[in-house]
Amino acid sequence: MSENWESELKNKLQPESNEQDAQNKVDDIKNRLNSESCELSENEKTLLYKVMNKNKLNSIGNMALLSGGDNSSNSNGLFDAKRQNIVKLISRGSFVPPHTYDVFSKLLSDKMEPDLTVWTEEDINAHELWINERIEIIKKSLKNEQEQV
Repeated sequence: MSENWESELKNKLQPESNEQDAQNKVDDIKNRLNSESCELSENEKTLLYKVMNKNKLNSIGNMALLSGGDNSSNSNGLFDAKRQNIVKLISRGSFVPPHTYDVFSKLLSDKMEPDLTVWTEEDINAHELWINERIEIIKKSLKNEQEQV
């Protein structure tokens, strides 16, 4: 999410409530985001989506590969629920690419946040960097092969 997501969320909430009520709602959402269950209503998820950095949300760093059915089983859940679902899919015998498992386990980079219950903008950036580094390795390898021909 953007750096000042709390103030953006508060601004979106203020038209329907006073400043203190809006701040209380932001604090409540923030506490639930940091809780183990992390349960939010559809309206709250929609509000959070609106304040997210949409460029990051739709970037390669926020993507993972799954079959259509397996991807649908993740729906629009929060990261922790999706991560738990990935583990269930593997235990049921579904094919989950190793890279996808590594993404949801945050095993790709030490730049990823260690908290396995949330997916942060830092995680998206670290994943994107990892992908770009692999692309460069492949490009160099292909260039070296072409030079040898």
